[in-house]
Amino acid sequence: MRSEKALYLDILRLIALFLSIFAYMGGREAGPLVSTLTTTGPVCFFMVSGAALLNDEEDLKDVWLKRILPVAIGVIVFSFIYFILDVKMDRDQFDLTVFGADLYGQDRIFAFWYVYAYLGFLVSLPFLRTLARYLKEHEFVYLLVIAFVVQTALPVLDDMYFMRRYVLNPSMKITWLVNTVVLFPLAGYYIHYCLTREQMKRVVAAFWAVTLLWLFIVVKRTNYYTMFVASGSQYHEYERQCYLPFGMALFTTVRLIFGDREPNKILHEIAYCVYGVYLMQGFFCNHIAPIERMRVALMGEKIGRAMVPPLFVWTLITCLVLLLVTALLRRIPVVRRIFDYE
Repeated sequence: MRSEKALYLDILRLIALFLSIFAYMGGREAGPLVSTLTTTGPVCFFMVSGAALLNDEEDLKDVWLKRILPVAIGVIVFSFIYFILDVKMDRDQFDLTVFGADLYGQDRIFAFWYVYAYLGFLVSLPFLRTLARYLKEHEFVYLLVIAFVVQTALPVLDDMYFMRRYVLNPSMKITWLVNTVVLFPLAGYYIHYCLTREQMKRVVAAFWAVTLLWLFIVVKRTNYYTMFVASGSQYHEYERQCYLPFGMALFTTVRLIFGDREPNKILHEIAYCVYGVYLMQGFFCNHIAPIERMRVALMGEKIGRAMVPPLFVWTLITCLVLLLVTALLRRIPVVRRIFDYE
């Protein structure tokens, strides 16, 4: 059995952070290949959460008070801050009833969708922990195969042979298998605790082969539909067909390279700032005018592939600045509890 504190988990936390912010700040508009790669960030986030949390034993009271409540408070506080900024910029009217309804019914900012999903994961923790401990290896492999077929293979076949005239009956899609709350945390737990290094060497090549094959299919199908079926960007419809194999390939590769190394205390502290960065990344998009002007000056009017290099630089700057700010804020005890996502 492995510890939940591992160097490679901290590295994956930072990779997930970079990919998520890259996607949020414009990576999803940089073409099908880049968009598909960046959407793997939340996948890594939930896989790391599964590896770090599913082996613990806690009372329901501790789950709610020590895990769910701080994250919920963080969502409410930062959603309200963004709401006030929108009011000041004349994007919204100050109405607490509308704010409360939005907080319950939708995300105030797009980046918070996976925070809501993470809350769903935390609420499900007691059940997922039981499932993880008693799930046999062949049952987990079966789970992954079904998820891959339903989420990836069948939609591609529906596209290629039926032109979407016929798709799998919605009642048979077993959507919980591919839900971020269940599948990705279980995948992280399985890779972290159940696979030996020798097994990792055998499966990592297979994961990358499947990933590259499906990236090729995603790009080809995107180009086809953009040219012959519908104009505009169609790749967002396809990108979710690849993030499962890519997430597994990335996770296993990082574990294979860094899995036997001892945790680094400084890197561990930096990695534990990521949740605070998720909450504050909206400030670097369009809520603070000077920062937005800096972003526009760096990015210019670039679109598609041309935007990737400057966007990479801007995302890196954003991550470094917000990690520093979060590290300083975490010195405040109350704030530290909100910014600790594990």
